[in-house]
This record gives sequence, structure tokens and C-alpha cells, in this order.
Amino acid sequence: MDFRLCAGVSSPGADKVKSSYSCVGRDVNGILSAEMILPCAREYISLLPKQVFFFIDLPRQDSDDCYDTYILDCTKKVALALLDHYGDILVNDGPSRFGFGGYPYEDEFMFGEFQEFTAYCDSVKADKLCGMLDKLGAVKQDKADSLRDYMSDDDEGILSPVESDGITVYDLPELLHDAGMYMVD
Repeated sequence: MDFRLCAGVSSPGADKVKSSYSCVGRDVNGILSAEMILPCAREYISLLPKQVFFFIDLPRQDSDDCYDTYILDCTKKVALALLDHYGDILVNDGPSRFGFGGYPYEDEFMFGEFQEFTAYCDSVKADKLCGMLDKLGAVKQDKADSLRDYMSDDDEGILSPVESDGITVYDLPELLHDAGMYMVD
């Protein structure tokens, strides 16, 4: 299966990487082809306890390396509805990061730049998460593939914002404000 880039991602090496992950203790990280990200997020939510949270990290306009983080405490049902309504823009936006976690534990799964992900497992055991990734078609390796391994000074890759139905990820905090989304200080 070919590795597909998200709409907002341009990078050398897409023809050389595969969806893969590594697991060390309670930490799982890797990279997923575009079509695997939403199914992975949905499956991960099903592994979480009843009370979950959704977060999004938006690049600050005034800094290349800083993000504003927004959180929405919610149920699994709401988390899945967020993916139904905004999943396309979350997955395809290059510069932003998003993810889910569970209360009262420290479980967290973040989808980040260049389609890489990181997960910290507490109540969701790492072996369950690895089983989920295997089922989706990701390959377990000692070191997960990375598009960054193929970048150079001449081609550092590009992360571009995307718009869908007139909405960007920067609209989400306002759209979800009445549902309880707030910015972390």
C-alpha cells in the first residue's frame, strides 16, 4: 500500500516510508498514511475511559515554534461527533496538531506534523494500542519511519493550512466555545 500524504503536507520521502510505529514501555510513536488517521483516532477513542478530552494545538501567528492549545472536555460520543464534523480539516491541515486523551488517567494520543503521532499509555495499555495499529495496517518496527529522515536544507517539506467548507482549524475554538472549549494558559 502506498503512503499517502495529507492535503496540507508536502515532503520528500513519501515514496520511501510506510505506516509504522514503535513501542517503548508506555510510549508509542509512529507515522500514518492519510487514510489511516481518522480510523486510528476513532479506534483510540473507543479504548479510552468514559470521560475524554479533545485538544488542538494551533500555531501562533507571531511565532514559528509556539502553539496555542485548546481543550474540550467531552464524552466519547461527542469526541466521535467532532471527528464526523471536523475530521477532514483536522487530518488535512498541515501545521496544526490534535488529539484525544482520557480522564482521570494520563492517556493521550496526538497527531502531529508530517503525519507523525505520539501516544502515552496509562489506563489504555500499550499492547492494546499496538494491536489497534496492527489491525489498521501499521507495521511495528524498532524505529518508526519518518518523513523527516528524507528532508534536507534544499527540501525541508512544507506544512500548509487547509480550508474545508469555508472553515479552517483556527475557526474551531470559536465554533466549539459554547460547548466548553477553552485555551490553556
